[in-house]
Amino acid sequence: MLAWTPSGTADYYLCGQRPFLRARVSDLRAAGVSEDRIHYEFFGPADEILAA
Repeated sequence: MLAWTPSGTADYYLCGQRPFLRARVSDLRAAGVSEDRIHYEFFGPADEILAA
């Protein structure tokens, strides 16, 4: 993903279920993407939202 993206200036927008978000956000952090460029939103069953 980072090979095709200007990772120093790009913003990343993610939407998905918790396991997906944990993995991708962790990958981006490990790649050195700054926190202010990582944006995410949970998408999934309502019962998971209530458990958050």
